[in-house]
Amino acid sequence: MKIRATQTGGLVLYALIAAIVFIVIMHFTIRENSSLLPVLVVLPILIVTLLFFYRIVIEADEKEIRFSMGIGWLTKSYPMANIDSCTVVRNKWWYGWGIRYFPGGILYNVTGFQAIELKFKDRKSVVRLGTSRPEELCRFIEKRIKQ
Repeated sequence: MKIRATQTGGLVLYALIAAIVFIVIMHFTIRENSSLLPVLVVLPILIVTLLFFYRIVIEADEKEIRFSMGIGWLTKSYPMANIDSCTVVRNKWWYGWGIRYFPGGILYNVTGFQAIELKFKDRKSVVRLGTSRPEELCRFIEKRIKQ
């Protein structure tokens, strides 16, 4: 059995696309006096940020839980045997979106405040994964780690 939860970062996605379109339009609108340097510096940063953080996909099966952000450049997995517990949590707004350290662990999130928190048998720090289906994911994970 396997579970998959995909969350797309609405506000981040739309803001980055709007910024990219704005920069391109402004460059071509006021081209005669503008330098190409800001476009060559800022545009790739925005595009890479968009590709890294537009979504998070969490998959879990009997052996492991794994997740990837964006187009899959960042992928991590954790064996079920190393997970002590899974808890549904609500992130504080100041924890933000993206990859963030917070007191006690690290957060991977693209939108919203709902997440699952994984505690491990072999370390004190926790991992939080943002998702719009936290209850379902935690039920699945808790069932697997108790087997």
